[in-house]
Amino acid sequence: MSYQPKALSRALLAAALTAALCAGATATALPAAAAETKLRVVQHNTDQIPERWNDVLKLAGDNDVLLAEEVCEASYETAKAAHPNWTFSFHRQKQTTAGNAAAVCPTSADGTTWKGLVAVHSGAGTTTDVNFFGDEVNKAKGQTFGMACVKFRKDGNKVNACATHLQAYGDDVDADRTEQTQKIKNITKRWIHDGISVVVGGDFNTGPQTEAMTNMYQYNGEGKFVEAHQLQTGKAARAGVDTVDGRKIDYVFFSAKQTPLKSGGTFQVDRVKDGHAILTATANIK
Repeated sequence: MSYQPKALSRALLAAALTAALCAGATATALPAAAAETKLRVVQHNTDQIPERWNDVLKLAGDNDVLLAEEVCEASYETAKAAHPNWTFSFHRQKQTTAGNAAAVCPTSADGTTWKGLVAVHSGAGTTTDVNFFGDEVNKAKGQTFGMACVKFRKDGNKVNACATHLQAYGDDVDADRTEQTQKIKNITKRWIHDGISVVVGGDFNTGPQTEAMTNMYQYNGEGKFVEAHQLQTGKAARAGVDTVDGRKIDYVFFSAKQTPLKSGGTFQVDRVKDGHAILTATANIK
């Protein structure tokens, strides 16, 4: 009958078109995105005590990032010279003198006694010294406010990890700290928008429920980050165990765009006698 050849032709044509489409799809397939990977971070305020800096520095090689505050610049210089293949960033925060510090830092290479923020990556990378307010404002406020950051790649993922330390400089300490977390939010949102996994750790000198921290938390807040305690619990509560003197004031934050609340993670708080706890956090970034 006449319809059989026509049906056969249509079937052959359909098969040929299907094969062509499949071949075309294979040829134009998009490149695979960077795989999810685990990032390991250590955070500690050393209180300018060389022994604490030396102890926490030993953890850097087994982790991707070390973030530390109140580190003497001379100690940072010694560590950088001892680890030439690592990436070190230092942000000068305050000159130590007998009148403003429990212990004056040893003199650094240029003869000064600064203490500040350190970010360390145990591998190749680049550094950024972030200044929140500018030199004139810093001079008026009596300190240099900002972050020390290291940029690197982990399994194809771009990472920018920063150490910070919030300080008060006026009569309204909550407003002072809120101004600083707003700076962190404004600066880091550009990096996050560009697909970079951003980590911010440090001594924030305030509890998780305060207005200043609303700028940091995305879950139960208005910020861009998920905190290590939230990752461990999978819950949005702004909470966690104390980190020094019965207060929770030390944190590790991960950008929520690359590390959502339910993506999992671990968080360990190791007590230090008469000092800030050593925080160890892991997160899955993508």
